[in-house]
Amino acid sequence: MAAFGIGRLLESGTWRSIGGPVLLLWLGFVFWLAHLEGAIDEYIPRIVIAAVLAPIAGAVGWLLVDLLRASGQHPGRSLVFGVLAGMVAIVPGAVTVSFPWSLLVGALAGAVGALVHGARGVVAAGVATRCAVTIMVATAIGYFAPPVSGDTVGFLFSARIGGLVPPATAFVAVALLSLLASAPLWILLRRHATRVKETTDR
Repeated sequence: MAAFGIGRLLESGTWRSIGGPVLLLWLGFVFWLAHLEGAIDEYIPRIVIAAVLAPIAGAVGWLLVDLLRASGQHPGRSLVFGVLAGMVAIVPGAVTVSFPWSLLVGALAGAVGALVHGARGVVAAGVATRCAVTIMVATAIGYFAPPVSGDTVGFLFSARIGGLVPPATAFVAVALLSLLASAPLWILLRRHATRVKETTDR
């Protein structure tokens, strides 16, 4: 939710004042993710490394895509969005996805997030939908990271495709239920936006 709110602020043109809060959010994210382990053990360094490197890789990935696409966006905006994408993506695999795979997860989330965020159809859908779709893509990349590159259980280590079926089924089911549950709200918001625009145009 914090990433969604910051994303909306960035799209509204106030990104220049977001750098400090995003850094604080990132720092808090590192401590929060490490705290989830519940004990100081051998996994804490791995979690901290993932929480630090994935957002950095996400920032680089997003920035490179924006530069290659000549999007015209300010580098600061690209970096902040990439950091947020990397944070979202690394949560599911912070423990099971080790370096350098955690770096790849962040970079992939940033690069794909930039492509989706800049797609014409997504842009035309409005700021809220644009941010939501981007976060969903980053979440999907992070969600599938453990079954693909997770230690011992990932496809890259076990070469068993069956491990991808449960997370894929769960992700599709949750995504569909979320869409169905939020559909009425999206419809109401779009109608409200249309009415406001009609009132402004008069």
